[in-house]
Amino acid sequence: MTDSIPATWAAAREWLFDDALPLWFTAGRHPEHGGFVDLLDDSGAPLRGPRRSFVQARMAYTAVEAGRLGWTGPWREHAEAGLSLLRGPCRHPDGGVVHRLTDDARVDKADRDLYDQAFTAFALAECSGPLGRPELLAEARAMLEWLESAWSRPPSGLWEGELLPQPPRRQNPYMHLLEATVAIARASGGAAQDVARANRWAAFARDTLFDLEAGALPEYFAMDWSPAPGEDGLITEPGHQFEWAWLLCRLRDVGGDDHTDLAQCIWRHGLAHGICATRGVAVDSVLIDGTMHSAKARLWPQTERLKAAVAMHELGEAEGTAEIPRAYAGLAKYFEKPPRGSLYDRLLPDGSFVEEPARSSSMYHIICAIAELRRLV
Repeated sequence: MTDSIPATWAAAREWLFDDALPLWFTAGRHPEHGGFVDLLDDSGAPLRGPRRSFVQARMAYTAVEAGRLGWTGPWREHAEAGLSLLRGPCRHPDGGVVHRLTDDARVDKADRDLYDQAFTAFALAECSGPLGRPELLAEARAMLEWLESAWSRPPSGLWEGELLPQPPRRQNPYMHLLEATVAIARASGGAAQDVARANRWAAFARDTLFDLEAGALPEYFAMDWSPAPGEDGLITEPGHQFEWAWLLCRLRDVGGDDHTDLAQCIWRHGLAHGICATRGVAVDSVLIDGTMHSAKARLWPQTERLKAAVAMHELGEAEGTAEIPRAYAGLAKYFEKPPRGSLYDRLLPDGSFVEEPARSSSMYHIICAIAELRRLV
């Protein structure tokens, strides 16, 4: 089975280098006002319209990751294009970044969101080393220090911003907050202060977000961090369980605490209940007892399934090794949207895809998963 890993990497690299990056770093660039567009139409042309801050962050990261993988295109230029909007028009006068710009790079929706702030810190940290710009790492640290000071909310955790109503509180922004702290620790070479911050947020998640008895991760919570009332408090997303499993393993890799037992536990829950055998993909959501909640299957859970499989392979899980080619095969279904390099996003229970514009935001998920494959070979 391990012989299939180099073949999986080779297929992923070919698609990424030959099809995806050329499309998203040409058509995906805004032709007039800098940075990136959110969407491509069915012909692969940019759709003009509002542009979200976190898309600029994700595409800046995509560019530097492409450079790390050996892509010879102008990845530095593309990374700087995303950063220029993120550090310029996207800035909120009271701190952090706004949610969305207009097509011509003016503020369209000034509401702030914890999810957007986490992705901004993540991109700044990821770009700092490859671009040779240590000030970006300092900005990433400063953003997290500001969040922990200005956005702290009782009994624990942070304010999640103005964009979405609270309650419910959500696990998702904290996952990306931990991702940002791990990126900062990696960029700093494991500096003690950065590893300590990552450990604190991982401990918060373990003690507050996870249902350790069920071995699962609920999505929604009341303001006191008890489960959200009704069915909302029972919803889990296999993609997020896979993503957390991978992230907890990456925390250990940068010198952080060892939560791999928890990672394996939630990975097994996602694998047992969250894979559609008929379509070979990870579904959107199940209830905490494994009951199907939504059999639709978006693109991004497939990338997280692949990343978690790599992490489990590295822990010696035979099923993780077997999952690597299966997870990539599920992901590759979404690459069949024309033109070459474009992406489907939503697979329906009947096996058909929703016909809709392709999303720039998906490239972050995909290239991160492909980078994990590359580490193995």
